[in-house]
Amino acid sequence: MDSMFVKEIVIRYSETDQKGNLKVVSLFDIFQDVGSEHAALMGISALDLITRNYTWVMLKYNVHITRLPVWNERVTLRTWRCSHKNLYELREFHLLDEKGDLLVRALSSWVMMNYSSRKPVRLDRFIPPELMEERYPVVDDFSRLDALDEYDRELPFRVRMQDIDMNNHVNNSVYVGWAVEAVPEDVHRDMRLTQVEITYLNEISYGHMISSRLKADGHNGDAVFYHSIAEGQNQLELTRLKTVWKKN
Repeated sequence: MDSMFVKEIVIRYSETDQKGNLKVVSLFDIFQDVGSEHAALMGISALDLITRNYTWVMLKYNVHITRLPVWNERVTLRTWRCSHKNLYELREFHLLDEKGDLLVRALSSWVMMNYSSRKPVRLDRFIPPELMEERYPVVDDFSRLDALDEYDRELPFRVRMQDIDMNNHVNNSVYVGWAVEAVPEDVHRDMRLTQVEITYLNEISYGHMISSRLKADGHNGDAVFYHSIAEGQNQLELTRLKTVWKKN
């Protein structure tokens, strides 16, 4: 039960955007797929936990992108995890090209939650003692994302059935898609995404309306956007994000 897992991946056509690059939502799906595969080998996947009325819930992401891989490119994803303070599960991802150069580095933070009460539980209630030992270091470099006091743009979305995951709520990667959809078209056309920070605050389920809001704060030639995704009716904030874009 090694804390390090390595997976070779070939980027599929369906995962690419209009430029032929890996879609940012597909990048987060790959993180989730490979992380889940690793967790299953260790017996601590969401499917393993649900039989005991527990589940994993995402808290934060911090992703730095040097380059997104392109269609049919062969890449390697390395991921490892460690428990932090017996409450947080930290997992790091390194996406490498065929030369071994780092394309994407991502850090994620999770909690184990009682499925019925939706309250966090101590990790050692389910994770074996040998997996509680830190074998590979994970550096906690998350920053604080503040609430938006105003915004420049707002787009509405309805939660679709295909947005829902095994926890019966919107999957974490869907929020990324909602956020970047609000970014102006010329930014998508003329710039490249280099950083995504996310803080997950609340859950939402099928059928609700949500609002994806954006505030621009560019400097030094970069385009910086702060995002807030909220439930449309009662304005409950679901997620805060920051995206950074640089000129091609």
